[in-house]
Amino acid sequence: MATRKTGWTLLLVALLFPLLIALGTANASSDCSLGTLKGTYGFVGHGTILAQLPGLPPPPALTAGSGIATFDGNGNLSVEGTQNINGAISTSTEPATGTYTVNSDCTYSDELTVPGGPVFHEAGTITGQGIFQEIHIIDIDPWFINVLTLKKTPSSECSLETLKGTYSGGLQGTFVGQFPGFPPPPLPWAEITTHIYDGEGHFTGENTAHLGGAIIRGTFTGTYTVNSNCSYSAELKTNTGVVINDVGTITGSGTFREVQEIWSVPGTVVSGTLQKTARRAHIAEGL
Repeated sequence: MATRKTGWTLLLVALLFPLLIALGTANASSDCSLGTLKGTYGFVGHGTILAQLPGLPPPPALTAGSGIATFDGNGNLSVEGTQNINGAISTSTEPATGTYTVNSDCTYSDELTVPGGPVFHEAGTITGQGIFQEIHIIDIDPWFINVLTLKKTPSSECSLETLKGTYSGGLQGTFVGQFPGFPPPPLPWAEITTHIYDGEGHFTGENTAHLGGAIIRGTFTGTYTVNSNCSYSAELKTNTGVVINDVGTITGSGTFREVQEIWSVPGTVVSGTLQKTARRAHIAEGL
């Protein structure tokens, strides 16, 4: 029995070794350029606004955002999605637009203008190749501390069937509003959760959460929608009757598929990532 297990382990290592080498040397194998970034990327980010801006709450204001960024391969980009600022939710009605640069060492920078809003300046690095490509970014404006991870969306159009099976992951954030029966905010929140999607717009699941020192365990049911650009939204109802809405994006492929999401619940600032639960029989899926 031990010999058989050892044999399976060696076979698995042999199958995955080329992938690991490709991921680890993606940047070393060739120089990066503007054309390195082309197509759509889903993202989730979180941060803190440090300055008083027109129409926004007094600083510090917590933020979370999720959406789709599109790169044209020639230095132009557009971004659309949903932003949560201190528990106030807003969805873009027209995309933010800007320009980006990519250096040969795969470092990155951009300037992005939000219609009717501020200009953002960001810097980061590009890692991986193909569907495994990612962009890791921070904001470099003095009034905004923010981190983003952008990941490639599936190569074909998304649909309800794009999400099917079991996804697990963690979310973290803060309750910034006052909710009945809870202590005064801010209350830190952390959660580990599992969603089982049926590929037809419904899901079930369970979670364990930690809110301001109290442990909460429960089950839930819900419905979800998926747009062709791989943006996602869901409404979840817990076994105690609490309704939670979230929005996000679908990225990756096969057993490497993920849902990056934020809550669109006023009074909360929560974000996280759910990852496809791998099964041994499908370990090579998506390679």
